[in-house]
Order: sequence, then C-alpha cells, then structure tokens
Amino acid sequence: MFAGLDGAKIHDVGDSTAARIQSLVERVEGQNDDRPAVISRLASALSDPDERVRESAISALGNLGSGQAVPALLKVLRDQSDFLGSSAAYALGRLAAWPQLCVPALVTAARTAGDRTRGSAIHALRKMGADGAAPLVAMLRDRDPTIRIAAAYALGDHGQQPPEVIDPLIDALGDTEREVRSAAARALRSIGPAASRSIPALIDALAVQTDFAQWALLAMGELAIPRLVSALASPYAAIRVGAADTLNFMLRLGGEPDWSEAVSTLVEALDDLDPEISFRAAVALRKVRTESKKAIPPRWQAFVERAFIETGGC
Repeated sequence: MFAGLDGAKIHDVGDSTAARIQSLVERVEGQNDDRPAVISRLASALSDPDERVRESAISALGNLGSGQAVPALLKVLRDQSDFLGSSAAYALGRLAAWPQLCVPALVTAARTAGDRTRGSAIHALRKMGADGAAPLVAMLRDRDPTIRIAAAYALGDHGQQPPEVIDPLIDALGDTEREVRSAAARALRSIGPAASRSIPALIDALAVQTDFAQWALLAMGELAIPRLVSALASPYAAIRVGAADTLNFMLRLGGEPDWSEAVSTLVEALDDLDPEISFRAAVALRKVRTESKKAIPPRWQAFVERAFIETGGC
C-alpha cells in the first residue's frame, strides 16, 4: 500500500472519510513508477472537502521523497488551516534533500503562521542541515520569546551542528527568558565537547540556571574541569556551589581523570565562609579515589567522612 496512506489510518476515520481515502489509495496504487502522476493525484486530493483526506494526502506527499512534491506542500503551508499547515511543514521536513525549495517558505511560516504550523516549521528547519541552521540562529534574536525558545530547542535536537551555531547559543545563555536559557544550555549539551568554548559562559550560568548548565558542563567532560576548579574561588556563592556540585557529579559518573590540581582547590574550599560550599567540597574530596586524597589535611578528614555519610555517598 502506498506510503502515508496505510490501512490503520483508514480504519481510524469515519465511513465517508474512509471511503474517500480508500478511493485515493486505489488511484495512486499501481502508479508508484509514474511519480508525476502520483503527485498529481495526491495534489488533487488536497482540495477534498474533508480535512482528514487532505491530511492523508499531505503525509503521502512527504513520504514520496521527491522534490516534485514540494510545490503542492508549499501551497498548503501558505493557504490552508493551522492543522494542515503544520502537517505540510512536517512533511517538508522529510524532503530535506531540497532545502533551496523548502527553507524560505519554512522561515516565513515559522515567523507568521499559526502556533502549530510555526512549531512544525521550526522542527522542519532543523532537518535541513546547514541551510536550516542559519535561519534558526537568526531566530535566537527574535523579539518573540516563543520563537527564540523553539529555535534553541531545534538547534539542540541533533549533536551534529555547524560550528557557526555555538556562539549564538552562548549568547542565548544570557537571554532574559529562563526557558530560552535552558534550551540554549540543552543545545550546547547536545553538541558536547565541540562546544567547549561555551564552558566559561556555562559556569556563569550556574548562578541562575543550575541544573541545565551543570548537565551541559558534564557533557564537556574533562575539558570543563580546570574552569570548574577555578570557579570554586568565584566571588559568587551560587557559582561556587554549582561548580562543587558539578565536580561531584563528574566523580559520581566515574571515569576519574587526573584530579591532582582540583584537590588542592577543594581543600581550600573547606575553609569557605559559606558552610554549604565547605560541605559540598568535603563530599567531592571524599569521592576522589586517587592518591591525591592524601592531600586532605588531618583536621578535615573527619568532616569529609561525615559529609560523605550524610549525603549517602551522592
């Protein structure tokens, strides 16, 4: 049966709608080798009075994997309901081999269409590779926070992103909207060590966006350790706490690197005037499993053990 017009969909709709979808199936089956004829049949179905028949035709056009299907889908994107516009945008996302045909219309839809279509258009842009990444980066500066949020999430959907997206995502860590900052940190986490130049900004973000910044820093691996150690001496208590916690997480996840430089700074943090930071530094020191642990002064060893026990080793 033709892709996108499966029997399960037919049985899920009413009798009248099912009959029209079945009729459409019968007209396109047997013509799979005649791509223009199939596209013509499906494009005609986009004028069916039943929205569900039109939606099935949209889905089938996307599944064709042919650039010849793009014009019909673009017409739906511009002229039909938000529901069908969303379906058309999603279908265009499956035609990423023709970005020059799809991207301009998707950018317009992402900025001006209804809510559902806008979301699907942004989702489709992230499938367009570098051609889609450039407009998504521009959307990080849009005046509408919902567009900035969706663009940041889209840029994080795939770890393989062009290097040009990293600096704009770093800038987005300073956005006035919490959810934009979270989405930017999530995107940087998805990119991983290739985005290591974001480490200083992520450490600054520990003050206001602790969990997402921590997970992004963890994704940077050993590259983040020197900066995290330096952050233990930050004048801002929230950053010191976040840095100590992130080092704790790294130790919990295993694969211990060389912690010799970190240990001396953690020992100094035991004297921090903020008892919470002192406590977290103690827990981190207890987790260090190398000979460097011998650097813990005797007067702190009981405190380190007690802190570790109180946290259950976490």
